[in-house]
Amino acid sequence: NDTLPISLIYSLKGIRKRYSTGLTIFPEYWNLKEQRAFYIPQREAKKILSHLPTNYLLTELEVNEINDVLDY
Repeated sequence: NDTLPISLIYSLKGIRKRYSTGLTIFPEYWNLKEQRAFYIPQREAKKILSHLPTNYLLTELEVNEINDVLDY
């Protein structure tokens, strides 16, 4: 599986800390600038992630759920 962990990195009293959200995502679904997941329409996702089975492609609802967890 080619997913990467989504982590929160922060500094507390000058010490860098990493917190695991427990979530993973394919890098193609991650917006580096916004630091959020974004939806790729299925037709486009099938082209970009052609090496994956269709059931691995994220739905808009799944992307929204990831962002909801990150916003919490």
